[in-house]
Amino acid sequence: MEVLKQNTGNIVSMLGKSIKEDNSGSLVVVKLQVLLCYGLYNNLELLEHYGFLLPRNPNDNVHIGLPDAGEFGLDTINPPMQIPGAACVEISGHPSFSLLAALRLRACHSSLRRAKGHVALSGEQVSVESDILAYKWLEKKCKSLLESLPTKLEDDLVLQKRLIPVQSFTALEDLALSEEVTSEAKEVQEFLRACTSVGEGGAADEKYGVGDKDFQLERWKLALRWRIGYKEILHRCARLCSKKILHLGG
Repeated sequence: MEVLKQNTGNIVSMLGKSIKEDNSGSLVVVKLQVLLCYGLYNNLELLEHYGFLLPRNPNDNVHIGLPDAGEFGLDTINPPMQIPGAACVEISGHPSFSLLAALRLRACHSSLRRAKGHVALSGEQVSVESDILAYKWLEKKCKSLLESLPTKLEDDLVLQKRLIPVQSFTALEDLALSEEVTSEAKEVQEFLRACTSVGEGGAADEKYGVGDKDFQLERWKLALRWRIGYKEILHRCARLCSKKILHLGG
């Protein structure tokens, strides 16, 4: 690797370290802080690619697949144009600019779409009726996504609270023995079973070593934190849509 020499102070910088020459001519390494920008990733992308996530990540979001005009009971002639940008619900629960504009265009008649489509593209309301349809669809979509998940937000929060003092796989096994039969306890049991495999003789063989099991436990905790954040975004959006519909008189 090429080492770049700076003109001032005989300092050579390489990989976040400064190499200086002392009075005797020897090289002395001075450690410096290294900063790394990961980019505009949501928590799922951070978890998948880098193995961590951020609390209240401003870039966190939930992708929403767009409907066609037929889902609003309208004609599908002259389908609405594609809106650039991410069609998603942001961490605050608000639909992104692209998502709301796309829903507004799909929730109005094609004739109105041609006449006032530019209004939606500027972030404004096309009509009260189309806004009511758009927010009703989005509220239903968020609730549908939540209902399709195998666990509820309330159960996840209880499980997360119970896992806070658990710092090792052995401690998790002790917790499982003391737990009552609840949905959270069942998930703990499923995780414990996933860390073992059944041998040919029917006996459970160790699938991971002790250190590996502790690592799997931390990964599971991170996954739990992510799905809590995912569900919280959907709940915020559903509440916001309900308020918008009420305000619009729908």
